[in-house]
Amino acid sequence: MREPKYTASPSRSNRPGWSVSFRHPLRNDSRGRPGLKIRRGLGTANLHEAERMVDEMNTILSDSSWWNASRRREAELRFSQPIVQAFFDEIQAGREDPESLREKIIRLPSAKEDGYSRVFFVGTTGAGKTSLLRQLIGSNPDRDRFPSTAPAKTTIADIEMIQAEGTFESVVTFFSEFHVQANIEECLIDACLAKFDGAPNHKVAERLLNHRDQKFRLSYVLGSLQQESHHDDDSDFSFDDREPEEAFLKDTEITENDRSQYRQVIETYLARAGQPTEAAITQLQSDLELDLNTASGQDREAARQLIEETIEEYLRQDEPFHELVQDILDEVRTRFDQVKVGEFHRSRGNWPEYWTFQSPDRDEFIRTIRWFSSNSWTQYGRLLTPLVEGIRVKGPLFPELDHERTKLVLIDGQGLGHTPDSSSSVTTHVTQRFGHVDVILLVDNAQQPMQAAALSVLRTVCSSGYHEKLAIAFTHFDLIKGHNLPSFADKRSHVMGSVTNALSNLKDVLGAPVVKAVEQSIEQRCFMLGGVDRPLAQLPSRAADYMKKSPARPMLSTTHSVP
Repeated sequence: MREPKYTASPSRSNRPGWSVSFRHPLRNDSRGRPGLKIRRGLGTANLHEAERMVDEMNTILSDSSWWNASRRREAELRFSQPIVQAFFDEIQAGREDPESLREKIIRLPSAKEDGYSRVFFVGTTGAGKTSLLRQLIGSNPDRDRFPSTAPAKTTIADIEMIQAEGTFESVVTFFSEFHVQANIEECLIDACLAKFDGAPNHKVAERLLNHRDQKFRLSYVLGSLQQESHHDDDSDFSFDDREPEEAFLKDTEITENDRSQYRQVIETYLARAGQPTEAAITQLQSDLELDLNTASGQDREAARQLIEETIEEYLRQDEPFHELVQDILDEVRTRFDQVKVGEFHRSRGNWPEYWTFQSPDRDEFIRTIRWFSSNSWTQYGRLLTPLVEGIRVKGPLFPELDHERTKLVLIDGQGLGHTPDSSSSVTTHVTQRFGHVDVILLVDNAQQPMQAAALSVLRTVCSSGYHEKLAIAFTHFDLIKGHNLPSFADKRSHVMGSVTNALSNLKDVLGAPVVKAVEQSIEQRCFMLGGVDRPLAQLPSRAADYMKKSPARPMLSTTHSVP
C-alpha cells in the first residue's frame, strides 16, 4: 500500500507571527489513525523566513528516514530550531503520569509513615460529595465556594486535600494537548451536525461549547454567546438564591467589553463551522445522487441518517475543519497566559503540564485556585476548569469544630453517572484507589433507596475484599419527611432499611457469608447527615451540639449529623 503523503504549509492564527501546519506521520489522531493535525509557532512575522522553515518541514515529511527520534541531533545541525521542536518534540518519551507529577511536588501522606488517614469519596453525581468535602475542610459555602458544587456534573478532576499546618500549597495538573484537541474536534463535529439539522445559532453554539458527555465545557474557557441579562430571565421561576460571587469577583471581574469580545470570537467560529458542513453535505449529495432540499419522506430520512453516520468522516479529512480546530485550540492556550501568579511547567511542545502556587494567605490562595476549579458563569471566558486533570492542595484546611486538627487526606473525584455506563459499573480509575486509601466513603442520597450506582460501589468494594474500609454517608437526611417517620430513630431505621435491602440483593453475587459480615459491621459506619451545603452558623443548635458529642469516626466528626 502506498504511504500517505504528508505536507506542511504556513498559516496565521491568533498567535503573533507565522505558524507551520502539518499532519504528523508518527502521531495518531483521536480515531487512532496516523496523521494527527499539528500547528506550531515559527517565531517569525516574516513570510519569506516562514516559508523557508516550512520547506524544511516538508523535507523531513518527504523522507521517512528522518522519522526517528535518534536523528534529532543530526536534524538540529541542519534545520531551524522551531522545525526540529515541532516535529521531534512530538515523538520523544511519553508524557509523565499526572498523579506522579503531583506526587513529586506535594507528597500524599500515608497512615504508616505520617499518621494520616486517607478518605476516598465515592458516589453518584449530585449526591453531595463535594458539599461534604467543603465541610470537612472548613470551606464556607458563601465566602469560599471551593471546591465548586452545582446540580450538574461539576467535579471532573481528582481533588486531593491534605490537612496540615503551615503555608497553603497547591499543584494542578492538566489534560494533555492531544486530549483537549480531541474534545474540541468532537464538540465541533456536534456543532456541524446541528447546523445540518437546521438548528438555530444558539443551539449550534451549545453543541460547540458543551461536550456531549458534559465533562468538557468550552464555555468555561471561551465564554458564552448569551448576554449577561439572559441569566436573569428566569429569576421569577427560581426557588433558590444564587450563591454569592463577591469573594471571587474581587479584583477579577470580567467586563462587558470582555464578554463582547468572547462572543465575537465564538460567532466567528460558528460562521466558519458552516463551511466544512456545507462541503460535506455537497459531497454526500453527489455521492448519493440526491438533492436533500427537494427530497422528502423516506428518501430524505434515509439520506439524513447516512449523512449523520458519515459526515464525521468527511470533516476529519477536511483541512478547513482542522484549521478551525487548531484556531480554537490556540484560543484555549491563551487562557493559561491570563493566570499571572504561580508557575506553569510546560512540556516540550509548550503545553502546560502542571501549575504550582503557594501563599500564607488563605483568602488569596482560595481566590487563586478557583481559576482551576470554579463553575461560576460570571467568569466564563477565563476559567481553566475543563482543562484540569487533578488538583492537590496542602494547608490548614480544617473545619471550625476540629480542635484536635485530625490528620486527613480527603480525595474527591468525578461522580458516578458522568458517563452513561458509570452508573452501573465502577471505573478502573475509581477501583485502583481502593487499595491505597484507609476509608472508602460512599456518599448517597438518604431521600431515595440505593440506586444502581451506589449498588455498584457496594458490589465492587465487597467483592474486592475492601468491605472493612467501607463507610456510608447519607446526605439530605434533614429532608426526609413523613407522618410515619416522627423521630430521628424512625428516619434512621428507614434509611438503614435501604442498606439492608441493597445488601440482600447482592447475596447471589457476593455470597451469603460476605454479605453477613458486612451487615454486622455497617450499622456503626453509616452516618445520617443534613445541611451539608450550609454554613455551620445556620445549623440548628441541636445539630451543632450533637456534632461536638458525636461518636462518629474522626473523618466525619465535623459534619452535620441531624439527631
